[in-house]
Amino acid sequence: MGLVDRVRKSFSGRDGEAALKTDADIISEENGFNSKDFGVGDFKDDNVKAKLLREVGGREMVISAVTEFYRKAIQTEDLDQFIRSHADPHGQRLGLWICQKMGDGDVWDAERRKRSTDPVEVANGHKMVVRDRTTAHV
Repeated sequence: MGLVDRVRKSFSGRDGEAALKTDADIISEENGFNSKDFGVGDFKDDNVKAKLLREVGGREMVISAVTEFYRKAIQTEDLDQFIRSHADPHGQRLGLWICQKMGDGDVWDAERRKRSTDPVEVANGHKMVVRDRTTAHV
C-alpha cells in the first residue's frame, strides 16, 4: 500500500471522520481563521525575515520559485497524486503564505478570503469546502 493509500485509509470510516471534526486547524478555519490567532508575525526579529525576503527578490521571486516547483511537481507521479487540480493557483497561494510568514503583510489572508466556498470532492468521495493547506489535504 502506497503512502497516499495509507493516508486516505487513516482518514476513512468513523474514526477518521471524528479526527477531522476535532482537528484544531480545521475547527479554526470553520470558525473564521485568522493567522494572528496562531502567532504569525511574532517571531523574535521581523527585520531579519523582511531583509531575507528582499534579498531573495521579494514577493514576485518567491511566487515565481514556488510556481516553478508546482510546475515540476505535476510532472512527477509521486507528487502529482497529492494535487487535486492543476487549475488551482498553488504556487501563488503558497508563495503568498511564505511571504506573509516573512512579514509581507496579510497577503495570504487577503487572498484566502477571496477563495471559493463551493464544496469540492476530497478523499473517499467526501465533499467539503477547501479553504487552505489543512482542509486541502484531508
